[in-house]
Amino acid sequence: MGGGRSLKTGGTIPETAKAVNLPIAFRKGNKQMGTYQVTCTKKDGADADRRIDAFAGPGWRGTIDEVISWMDQGHKFWTTADGKSVWCKLGVHPTTHRRFVTTEGDSFPPNNLLKFRDCP
Repeated sequence: MGGGRSLKTGGTIPETAKAVNLPIAFRKGNKQMGTYQVTCTKKDGADADRRIDAFAGPGWRGTIDEVISWMDQGHKFWTTADGKSVWCKLGVHPTTHRRFVTTEGDSFPPNNLLKFRDCP
């Protein structure tokens, strides 16, 4: 894949990175991994860890558990934070021990993904 925007983590986002046939792409056991942009979130309910409930981007949508599963399978997610492209990564809440999605080099406590508009 040719040129793309550089991420501060050293990777690149292909200019053509966009979800195509996403239900198939995210099907368990699929060997083709994709790179997907996160553009909105569904904010969390009132649980103790404030974990975001869902994510979406151009042509795709998934619950927190689906996105974690897709990341475990090797799919990559990225977003922009303060004008910079950053990779999403998995974290573990220190008290509830539940997994969540955050971004690398996240300088917005508690999680800059909380700044996104709510998904429709």
